[in-house]
Amino acid sequence: MSRLAPQLGLVAAMLLSGTADAESILYCNDYNVGTDRMGMALDGFESAHDIMRTTSLGSCDSMIGSGAWDLVIYAVQNWGHSSPQLNTFVAGGGMAIMQDWTSDGGRASAFGISWSSTNYSTLTISDSRLSDGMWTDVVSLSNPGWGIYSVSFNVSSGDVIASSSYSNAAIGLTNGGRTIVNGFLTDTISDISLGVQLYTNEINILLGGCDADEDGYER
Repeated sequence: MSRLAPQLGLVAAMLLSGTADAESILYCNDYNVGTDRMGMALDGFESAHDIMRTTSLGSCDSMIGSGAWDLVIYAVQNWGHSSPQLNTFVAGGGMAIMQDWTSDGGRASAFGISWSSTNYSTLTISDSRLSDGMWTDVVSLSNPGWGIYSVSFNVSSGDVIASSSYSNAAIGLTNGGRTIVNGFLTDTISDISLGVQLYTNEINILLGGCDADEDGYER
């Protein structure tokens, strides 16, 4: 028997294991004025996960209702839109990242927050999982041309993991650690590389790409 056979079998098993661990991600973002940092972060997950992208929020909601997604990323950037399937997905235990300049009440309720003031320009990270690989905990935002480019909020069910310059939440980890709310659009973090790293860390927090911290969440 060839000495290579056991090694080839091990490689095959590793490849099959990697395929089995691949997770399905749906990314919905209706428009960007500047560079989409979340989209760039997702590029880094393409080789390990199955990623579907759409610029239609209407199509996105239909896709949520008809598919089995491990993570939904829902970015309301340009148009107001209701999201009954997203809200149902989250209520049923699904993992999601959401940001919404329209301050929609249905999404706020599903994600355990209440919207507050608009257009803050800095946020301060308070969770080391979120700042992993970043050289600063203070992140500047800039407006590429939106009327409203950031919305602070209060967290009613979960943790504030980054604070806005208005002293309430800029990023919240809610629904028992299953969902993240971002209070800013995906093209507004001033330093593009910081934005990509921040969004990468958010995805890893939800998909378990980090070590567990003392509270039991994945790091």
